[in-house]
Amino acid sequence: MGTGKENPVLLCRYQDGHRRFGTDAESVGWPVLIEGTGVYRITVRDSKELKSNGKALVASWNGKIEKLQSQASIRFMEIELSAGKGMFDVWLEDVTGNPLPKDFDVLVERTDL
Repeated sequence: MGTGKENPVLLCRYQDGHRRFGTDAESVGWPVLIEGTGVYRITVRDSKELKSNGKALVASWNGKIEKLQSQASIRFMEIELSAGKGMFDVWLEDVTGNPLPKDFDVLVERTDL
């Protein structure tokens, strides 16, 4: 990710998601190589409208966690991701911080190319 040749990248949860033990109900993210440090727009690809209602959109890159809570839609966020190999994941949390089911794919687009 992060090059002009692969921008944007669609990360499919069911096809590409990593399951630690192979039989886990949900993936723990995607093993990715980010070619260049930069600002990335993370967009949730879901058929439902994602109203906030106190929920947060969360992204994790190699242990660094970013959260977005918005009064309106929580369909996307922009964050800086550093170059390197690792695990990338995106999920939603309810108002109390509990993770919600990861039943969506994610579109990742570098915005500063």
